[in-house]
Amino acid sequence: VYGVFDGMGGPPAGDVASNLASSYVREKLKNVPGTASVQEHEEAIKNALLGASQEVLDKVKQDPQKYKNRYGSMGTTASVVKIHKEGNKKKAIIGKNG
Repeated sequence: VYGVFDGMGGPPAGDVASNLASSYVREKLKNVPGTASVQEHEEAIKNALLGASQEVLDKVKQDPQKYKNRYGSMGTTASVVKIHKEGNKKKAIIGKNG
């Protein structure tokens, strides 16, 4: 699994958002077995990205003064790809948010 997470909200909010989201996604996807189907991987990626978004929103709610600044509120874009191998075939499963 590969991912790119680009934080928004200026320093340090963007760094916090991208690190929080990437850690969340990595943790959720490491539990998906390699034998999972394409559909199971798609669902896992979708749920991981949605959960990561919620984690970032929850962080802002915990301390709005810290994470809402002159740049606006923090957030992150996310792009994730998993190469699924089935026999001789390979399929890229892509998810994105933001």
